[in-house]
Amino acid sequence: MQLGSDRAYDILRTQHQPLDAIFAPKSIAVISASERENSVGRTVLWNLISHELLAIGRLSKLHGTNEAEFAMLVSDRYQCQGLGTELLKRLLQVGRDEHLTLISAEILAENSAMRRVCEKLGFRIHPTAEASVVRAEIIT
Repeated sequence: MQLGSDRAYDILRTQHQPLDAIFAPKSIAVISASERENSVGRTVLWNLISHELLAIGRLSKLHGTNEAEFAMLVSDRYQCQGLGTELLKRLLQVGRDEHLTLISAEILAENSAMRRVCEKLGFRIHPTAEASVVRAEIIT
């Protein structure tokens, strides 16, 4: 596992840290890694004070394409505080840095919060063959 060894994965080096507006400075560890060939990156937000997982996001390149799927989870306790939006912004930047052409995800249709986050960041939401699932896509 590589931790912070590549600019595209080391999001701690970004100039702007909006997470400081949500949590006290130096209370959050941002850990980035890529451990597999098709993995573009994984980001974990960890609370250094309470020692708990806040959120995790992953960008996985689709085999044989220049596209990737994202997946993310924000702990219930930390939802509706901007973490999901910030995490997805950072995953999108990694995708752009890697010159991906499309980033997508399948989302439960009832997950209106995740759909709003995606739409706010420019994703288009499309129905799928399964009524309970929608597809979010953005061209990078």
